[in-house]
Amino acid sequence: MLLRTTWDLLSREYTLVYARSEVDFLTRLRAERDITSPGVTILALVTASILRSLNSVGIQTDSDVGVMVDLSRHLPVGVGTLSNFVGVAPIAVSPPFRATAIASAMAEYTTGCRSLVRFGMATVADMLHSARGPVVQRCANQFAKLVVTDHGELAAARKIRWQSNRDRLYLRFAPVGFSNQITLATNRVGAQLHLSASFYESQFDSRLIELALTRVVDTSDDMSAIGSCK
Repeated sequence: MLLRTTWDLLSREYTLVYARSEVDFLTRLRAERDITSPGVTILALVTASILRSLNSVGIQTDSDVGVMVDLSRHLPVGVGTLSNFVGVAPIAVSPPFRATAIASAMAEYTTGCRSLVRFGMATVADMLHSARGPVVQRCANQFAKLVVTDHGELAAARKIRWQSNRDRLYLRFAPVGFSNQITLATNRVGAQLHLSASFYESQFDSRLIELALTRVVDTSDDMSAIGSCK
């Protein structure tokens, strides 16, 4: 019993690294996106970029990627409380990690009645897995399972009165459900992109993940989200 309790406490300790872009990053990203990849969401561009960046630093990613989806963006107005439902859509993503393919997979998974039912069932199943406890969360899969959450698109996030202090960094400890999981949380502060990654340090090198995040927001790096537009 004591060993089980000790493991429970240790397994809950995950770490966080973060990165912040230049103040006009999102303005430049949207301008490039509108020219080369019209219709592709910022979330898809960031997801493509972080996948390429993680693999570039030696962290191989699983083809199953979880993307947080706010159903209010996909359902008609006036559908009731369902429009407030936010869950994770599992999509398959393979190299070369194109943002257009990610955007298409997200749209396909969340469009139509059958897709929405599948999306809801997958989200409930994920919640049940998370409730089983940390011992079950240990995973033999050595590939990093990426889960991306986009706080900038949530109604609650839009109500936050962001301060104009450029030195302040906005981040969240996003949930980490499995030992091989890396959860990327995004915040949009004006035209600036703030990223934070939560993960178990016993599984991944925090320096490599920090480097990967930096590459996403570095406009001079071909791995950046702006580079995902090409």
